[in-house]
Parts: sequence; structure tokens; C-alpha cells
Amino acid sequence: GQSRAGTRAARRQGVAAMTARLPITVRDNARSVPPGTEQQILLPFFSATEGGSGSGLTVVRQWAHDGGGRVRHVRPLGGGAAFVISF
Repeated sequence: GQSRAGTRAARRQGVAAMTARLPITVRDNARSVPPGTEQQILLPFFSATEGGSGSGLTVVRQWAHDGGGRVRHVRPLGGGAAFVISF
């Protein structure tokens, strides 16, 4: 049989495997997200682009949320914009 400590360790590993996240990074080398708008950029109808509808990242955010994930903005070296979607 397995010891009590071994059983607890196996449970912890199982829980860690169930809570592990799969990150997907999407990056472009166009304009970066303007400083100070990082929190707003995922809100409906907010756009930092002239003529933008503000719906693209909102759809991504909702899609990730519906799948138990989340989206966050990261500022890549060299400019551009990057978003990490984790499930």
C-alpha cells in the first residue's frame, strides 16, 4: 500500500495538474497599447484606435472567461502589443 504522506503528495500533484494553466500569447508589432489604458483596453466600446469599435478585445475577454480563462496585457520588448490568454 501507499503511505499516508505518499497519498497526500499524489493528491497535491493531481490538484496541481488540474489547476495548471495553458498560456497562449498573441503579439503584433503594430502600435502598442497607450500607457495608462491597460485596464480599459478590455472594456466594451473602449478603443485606443481612431475609428475602432472597441469590441475585438472584449470578445476575446468574454471568450476566455466563458472557457474558465483570463486575458492580460503584457508590454513586449521592442514595442507592439501582446496579450496572454490563459486557460
